[in-house]
Amino acid sequence: MSFLLRPDGAMTIGIRLVGGAAILLLGSWSAISFLSSMGCAARSRGVSTPVDAARAVRDPALDARLTALRARLDELARPTFEFWHVHGPDRAHGGFHGTLDRHGNPIAPTDKSLIQTVRHLWAMSMWYERKQAAPDVKALADGLYTFLMSSFRDAADDQFYLTVSETGAPVDRQKLLAGQALAIYALTEYARVFHHAAAGAQALATFHALDGLHDARFGGYIQLAPDMRKETVAQVHLLEAFTALDSYSHDSTVRARLEEMAAVVADRLLQKSGSLDRAFLPDWTPIGTPAVNYGHDMESGWLLLEAARALGRPADPKLVGAAKTMILGAARTGYDAAKGGYFEEGPPGGAPAKLDKVWWAQAEALLGLWRAYELTGDVTLLDRLDGTLRFVETALADPVDGEWFWSLRPDGGFGEKGDIKGSAWKASYHTLRALVFTEGWIAAAQQVPATAP
Repeated sequence: MSFLLRPDGAMTIGIRLVGGAAILLLGSWSAISFLSSMGCAARSRGVSTPVDAARAVRDPALDARLTALRARLDELARPTFEFWHVHGPDRAHGGFHGTLDRHGNPIAPTDKSLIQTVRHLWAMSMWYERKQAAPDVKALADGLYTFLMSSFRDAADDQFYLTVSETGAPVDRQKLLAGQALAIYALTEYARVFHHAAAGAQALATFHALDGLHDARFGGYIQLAPDMRKETVAQVHLLEAFTALDSYSHDSTVRARLEEMAAVVADRLLQKSGSLDRAFLPDWTPIGTPAVNYGHDMESGWLLLEAARALGRPADPKLVGAAKTMILGAARTGYDAAKGGYFEEGPPGGAPAKLDKVWWAQAEALLGLWRAYELTGDVTLLDRLDGTLRFVETALADPVDGEWFWSLRPDGGFGEKGDIKGSAWKASYHTLRALVFTEGWIAAAQQVPATAP
């Protein structure tokens, strides 16, 4: 495959022979940027979106396979959304319920977390824009935004508490760094989709509030409590949030931090082993026993590619190379060749050691595998995407009530969280984002419209 970056910023993607068939890999990065997590990022930052991008050289078998994948993704997305549409809203107190059983019934604990609330806000906004621009979907997003601002926001510093009660009273006033990042991500999406200026202003205000944790010496952001560490999860969610906010706000400080965070993920989080460590001291000395979380590595890789696009550098060899390393290493070592899907974790260079298959890791695998397939043309990656989707369809997703279970053990039983569908950490964001984005990216590659209800 060859990349040619034209003087106007547009990218032509070359042809690769796979199994003797000529295949375009698969569309232009710029041309599909409107489907990215930050929405319309390339256009809003002035990156050219060429209308004369090369048309796919169609291989009939591949084309049929991609069409079938799109249909399966869409078919799975609908009951996944409908579960949250019906069971998520707490119509008595606002927001979404804190914990739901497998059937969607509210159960204890009833406290509501910032993480789940903002992830639902992001997902409902995304669904409205990309799938179903209906008043009831907008009402879900509006209700979540109202509850977020009235119950979680600390007016003193424009940041958000970690947990509130069922009725919205603060329970845990901690300001978790990853939580602030996800709040920025969700507020930006809601502001952009619904042209809600106040939500956009709040996203920028929260960014400036947490920027006090920026490490001007070593880069990245420090979580003050409990031990002044830099956690990989928080840094990656900051990259995700800054990608979205940069494209929306055009703020110069946001752009500078996005540039830095892309370098942090590529240079600091990524280790010589080809995987990401979990946590670091402020000077980026790794803490703890190295372990590869396959879902995190694939998620970090595709989010780094989104950041490169937002920065107008979709072919940057450093960023693209780092993203490929993250995704390909996890894609190779974490996959269950017998049953499909991805295990949870293993040592760098070793076999998987934690064998539960967690819902969000399967979701991020779909996204990472497709992006890696686009970059490499390696059909093995498409096979693993197919196998992961099949595992979700046949085992992890609930065919009766919708949505996905938390995790499954190797013997097929439920993992330690049991059969719950919603919790402080489990919301609609991973599942719906993976299904809708992957379908949309494949549609863009085929140059056909994405499916809408």
